[in-house]
Amino acid sequence: MDKRLNTFTLEGTVIHWLHQFQPKCILLATTQGEVMIKLSKDLRRHFLWQPQPLPGTWMRFAGEIKKNGEYKAEDFDWLDRPAPEQTGASLALSTALPIAASPNFPILSSSPQVSSPQSPSRSVANVAKSPLGSKPPACILVCGKSSCQKRGVGAVIASLEEAVIDRGLASQVKIKTTGCLKKCKQGVNLLFLPDKTSYANVKPIQVSALLNKHFPPES
Repeated sequence: MDKRLNTFTLEGTVIHWLHQFQPKCILLATTQGEVMIKLSKDLRRHFLWQPQPLPGTWMRFAGEIKKNGEYKAEDFDWLDRPAPEQTGASLALSTALPIAASPNFPILSSSPQVSSPQSPSRSVANVAKSPLGSKPPACILVCGKSSCQKRGVGAVIASLEEAVIDRGLASQVKIKTTGCLKKCKQGVNLLFLPDKTSYANVKPIQVSALLNKHFPPES
């Protein structure tokens, strides 16, 4: 089989990293929607020791499309922000076929229409022009001090990131590590912004309930 038939090149703006401490995947906003891209081992090592691109950074990724539909990047490049009339994102697939979502790495949003303020989905063009949207995204601060790390902060962050992606909230909810939240003996500690609600002794199994409380699913 000609492997060139399975290659891809994607350009767009960074929305979110999955597994922040051990970067494995990146969520990219393209004109086709939000696409999850898996990183090769070399790229994982690179971003483990080098600064990770911030949300809104314009980048290009190239790699291979696996048989199960996964997009695995082998190379990347930093891009300058395009001119206003070119703002958006481009997709080039050697197969010349439309992108199809897969169970492992789906396209999370492909609608080109501008959504109503109540809907979490937004057009990719708007994401590219203003990654934070019309209002600041909610933020979940996670204590990253050593005492919390010993109590499983990595597992909690991984559960938060996966739950946020599963709910399609990657562009509305940001997860960030922070300094001490003053409850070192009760870690893992979380602080939900902007309502400033704090939680202690958080376990991965509790993450889903917390997100449902602060970001209830639309009926």
